[in-house]
Amino acid sequence: NFHTTSANNWQVGTGMMWAVSQAAPLRRVHVDNDLLLFEYVPPYGAAGYASGGYIGNSQVDGTVVAGSQQQFMARNTKMSTWSGGVW
Repeated sequence: NFHTTSANNWQVGTGMMWAVSQAAPLRRVHVDNDLLLFEYVPPYGAAGYASGGYIGNSQVDGTVVAGSQQQFMARNTKMSTWSGGVW
């Protein structure tokens, strides 16, 4: 998902994984459950790499889980909680 963009009003009902790098934006989405900002494959504890991104004009009803994400910017976004982060 290197240099990927997701935009336009769409809704995700079971949660979402957005493991990206290089300021890849996620805009105008409504995630009904958790949003993972890193690659995670259960049951392994190690996370894949992800570095930088942007969430704008969105809503996350669950937890935004940063995991191995190093930096991420959110603007005009409603989220219930934020968990984790590397730095």
